[in-house]
Amino acid sequence: MNRDEHAAAARGPDAFDRFASGVLGTAVLVALVGVLVAGDLGQALDVAAIAALGALPIARVAMLAVRWWRAGDRRYAGAAGILLALMVAAVLTVSAWR
Repeated sequence: MNRDEHAAAARGPDAFDRFASGVLGTAVLVALVGVLVAGDLGQALDVAAIAALGALPIARVAMLAVRWWRAGDRRYAGAAGILLALMVAAVLTVSAWR
């Protein structure tokens, strides 16, 4: 596979970009409502917004790892896998710490 084929295989589809934009917009609205609503519901909405924003980079890296693996680029897929493991470990550490 040449460099252009690797780049084309690794490029994320427009559908994921639209999905990520939708999640971002929804998270902003949910966070805004969470700030305006008092009590447990407001706190739950804020936590949901932060969780959605935290999940987007993990989903992006996972998507890239799969695309690179399918394209046959094991080095980039391995690097993405290591990064993904670090991101998940960080999320679990923060969750346990809290």
